[in-house]
Amino acid sequence: MTSPLPAPEITACSAAVENTLAEAGVVLTMGGEPTFVPCQPEGAEWRTDALGPTKLGVARRFAQALIARSRPGAVLLETSGKHYPGEPLPRWALLLQWLPPSPGDSRPLWRDPSRLKAGGQPGKHTAGDTDRLLAALVTGLGVEASLALRVAEPSAPAQPGGWVLPLDHTGETWRSDDWAADLGPAPVELLPGDSLAGLRLPLQGLGENRLRRALTLELRDGNITVFIPPLWLEGYVALVRTIEDAAAACNLGHLVLAGYAPPWDATRLPTIGFASDPGVIEVNLQPCANWTDYDLQLRELYAAAHDAGLCARKFQLNGREVGTGGGAHLVFGGPAPERSPFFLHPALLPSVVRYFQHHPALSYTFSGLYMGPSSQAPRIDESTYEALYELEIACDGAARLGSPWNLALYDLLFRDLLMDRSGQHPPRRDQRR
Repeated sequence: MTSPLPAPEITACSAAVENTLAEAGVVLTMGGEPTFVPCQPEGAEWRTDALGPTKLGVARRFAQALIARSRPGAVLLETSGKHYPGEPLPRWALLLQWLPPSPGDSRPLWRDPSRLKAGGQPGKHTAGDTDRLLAALVTGLGVEASLALRVAEPSAPAQPGGWVLPLDHTGETWRSDDWAADLGPAPVELLPGDSLAGLRLPLQGLGENRLRRALTLELRDGNITVFIPPLWLEGYVALVRTIEDAAAACNLGHLVLAGYAPPWDATRLPTIGFASDPGVIEVNLQPCANWTDYDLQLRELYAAAHDAGLCARKFQLNGREVGTGGGAHLVFGGPAPERSPFFLHPALLPSVVRYFQHHPALSYTFSGLYMGPSSQAPRIDESTYEALYELEIACDGAARLGSPWNLALYDLLFRDLLMDRSGQHPPRRDQRR
């Protein structure tokens, strides 16, 4: 990263801005979405495609480099990401999560990063390893082992391929359920598809009062994949720790944790996301309350990218150095929706939009090689004829939002303006505003 200003001057400027905001009682957070590619990219996945044969493995290596450098105690969860029209399944996303220091709990979320898969190479786990891990898990969770059922693919119902364990957390303890009473004798036949077993369970065959959350274990590409069901934060933390304890008891490493993250809580469970995006890996930064923290997070991220053989630049055929493309957004908001200055002061966002609209030079500051309606980031008045008038209607509606704040209405006012005619994500430069 380079800047025309030396670091001390940037720090002094940011401190002055933050003091002004504090005096006005405004709480503003800043995040970002920088994008990265291998230093020597090869293949369509590093040019135009969102998915590819190596991208997930590279993202795992990137995340593990960040854990090793600056996020000890973090865990890595594979979950569903963006889903666009024409794509059969959602794209993958990796969530790097950690627990802030707590006076009453000194244990990290995950102790040993070697117990998590760190690259894209196939693993060497066996079906017997899956069975041993399940036995250790039911012991650690304190549930009956008989409630765990074999699962099988519909194309080979006689060949069990993993396990399902109905599971939920009451806030104090774990509980399970007897699915065999409704689904019949094992193995449980999964719904057809390529996604994880935990997303293809035949829940429609369960009775009305049956537990509908379940943990699954399966072998995928030679690695045991543990699917985590939807849980509140306390249950999620307890389950992740139990999984690591069970893996340690079985002397197993290179596991894949997948499934559902708990409801978003940036204070209690900070998160950095790694998402598949066309031609790049997009990193969704943890929102920061001040420039110093944001600058440190970026420096740690770029250092980890270097460790993993990644960079934030590309070279054209003529040798010209350009950005990676993709997102690279700057994101402003608040620590929670009800504390965001854009909701506390409904006229703020319309004012910012109008200011940029009336000062085109600010927009072109973020331009790449192309400008105008065919570029990746057209101004609103370079888009469709009616868009500018629709934006004015939306700004007028936002300024009149009043109190109490109707966040759903606020979303409806702008969401269609932040989408091009093909249904793609918002024009990039408008997001940076």
